[in-house]
Amino acid sequence: MVRFEALRFRPSTLVPKRKDGTQSRQSWYPPALQWWTLAITALLCWTFIAVLQYYLRRSQTQGGVIFATTVNALPLRRSFWYLYLPTIIAVTFSILVIWIDHDAKRYEPYRHMARPCGASAANSILLHYPFDYIPIVPIIAAKRR
Repeated sequence: MVRFEALRFRPSTLVPKRKDGTQSRQSWYPPALQWWTLAITALLCWTFIAVLQYYLRRSQTQGGVIFATTVNALPLRRSFWYLYLPTIIAVTFSILVIWIDHDAKRYEPYRHMARPCGASAANSILLHYPFDYIPIVPIIAAKRR
């Protein structure tokens, strides 16, 4: 039989205690906004840039990346690497970026409310970033500071 005592919420185990016995407050971030997620995403971006630059140089110096008279002349394995794999990688990477973008927009009102002086309704609960046109969002965010 499973004992449910271990599954109960225990605040003392979630918030570490200081040396003087009081509990400290830790800031919480969604997994998409953790430092390691953002670092991996930035590393992936730079890796993709380097790979694209490599293929650009190779294409400029050799006149192309692959050579075949017809598409059927390429083996299936090679055509998969050049035709389908980049699309799969791009779609997967865009899902990662959209996950980070939407979590940042969802978390923003609560970050404003958690400030010591609080926040107005226009800068917290009434923010509606997910419904704005994506290229305009950075401009609106800069205006709202």
